[in-house]
Order: sequence, then structure tokens, then C-alpha cells
Amino acid sequence: MDAATVIAIICYVEWGLIHIAAGLMTLTSLSGNALGAGPAAVGTVNIALMSAMTADEQKAFTDTTYPKLAHRLMIQHGE
Repeated sequence: MDAATVIAIICYVEWGLIHIAAGLMTLTSLSGNALGAGPAAVGTVNIALMSAMTADEQKAFTDTTYPKLAHRLMIQHGE
């Protein structure tokens, strides 16, 4: 094997481990819900974020209209 192949294998293994870890973090209960799923999987990410916002920031956040599937990025990447 040449050096490029060895580097490619190392990068591929690292990529796999990162995605396995991200999947486990998404499924881990971080929000205390009954489903045992993380906040991104059950749509409670905005609740965690809202607790750190001022009243004006919360109003601006809730008044914003987002595209239909805009939350998919948070669900896909797990937070």
C-alpha cells in the first residue's frame, strides 16, 4: 500500500467513528424525555435554547417564520 491509501483508510475510519459517536449522542437522553432520545430527535432543541435568551430574543425567535423543513439540519447533525 502506498502512503495515500494509508491516509485514506485512516480518514475513513475517523469519519466512521465520528458518525457513530454523533449517532449515539443524538439517541442519548439529554433532555429527560420518556422516549430516551436526545433533544434534536424529539424537537426540543429550541426549548433548551430559549432558556438562555432574553424576553426580546425569545419574541424575535418565536415570531420568525422558518421554511417548512428548516429544522432537518439540526435533526441530521444531532445538535
